[in-house]
Amino acid sequence: MDLGLKDKIVFVGGLGSIGQAIIHQLLQEGAQVAIGYRNREEVVQRFRHIAFEQVLPVRFDITNLEECEQAAGQVIDRWGRLDVLINTIGFEHSIQPFLQMDMDSLRRTVEVEYLGTVYLVRSVLPHVIKAQGRIVLVGSDSGKVGNLGMAVSAGCRGAVNAFAKSIAREVARNGVLVNVVAPGPTESELWEKEKVKSPFAEKISLAMERSVPLHRLPKAEEVASLVVYLASWTNGAITGQVVSASGGLTMC
Repeated sequence: MDLGLKDKIVFVGGLGSIGQAIIHQLLQEGAQVAIGYRNREEVVQRFRHIAFEQVLPVRFDITNLEECEQAAGQVIDRWGRLDVLINTIGFEHSIQPFLQMDMDSLRRTVEVEYLGTVYLVRSVLPHVIKAQGRIVLVGSDSGKVGNLGMAVSAGCRGAVNAFAKSIAREVARNGVLVNVVAPGPTESELWEKEKVKSPFAEKISLAMERSVPLHRLPKAEEVASLVVYLASWTNGAITGQVVSASGGLTMC
């Protein structure tokens, strides 16, 4: 199926397993991809080796509004427009009870997962409106139902859901579609590392895995396929939605 993404200019924030899977699929569709990142230079260079002409590395800090604006400016300088924003950036925090969370981690979670998302959307939205484009924010099922050991992150994800729905209402008249994809636990190296950080994290993680009706964790590529569809021009009518990609962990 042609998703209508050939030669579209897509800004992808984040290089986790889902972010990398999204970039792979976009490159296969013929999109031009700006990779927004802060670390993991080696991953960016690997993508440049695969498709040098299609890739623009953009190093920035999502918690800094000025750097978000500069990142958007780099894309415009390179290609003259920006059609799609996909953001997967999150804060790598431990699964732990709320009262055990240190204030630095609490503050950083809010800065990255909520304020950073707002800053990035604010920076690219004028360009996306001009292109009648798409915005897809990758959040978490925890933002819909809450989760043990993830109180602050879940709160941020819930705030992003409401923010995305509000922006979707504002820009619908401009032909812009805005959605959130909400994964649950996803098969990845990061998830496996998280499980062994503490007995509490292992207990909660295993309980979540057992609760997935499919009896397996979704793969990053499966989540990415949904993201890329919502970011595409094949999607012409879905907006303001929070779509779970969690193997049925939540059904609401």
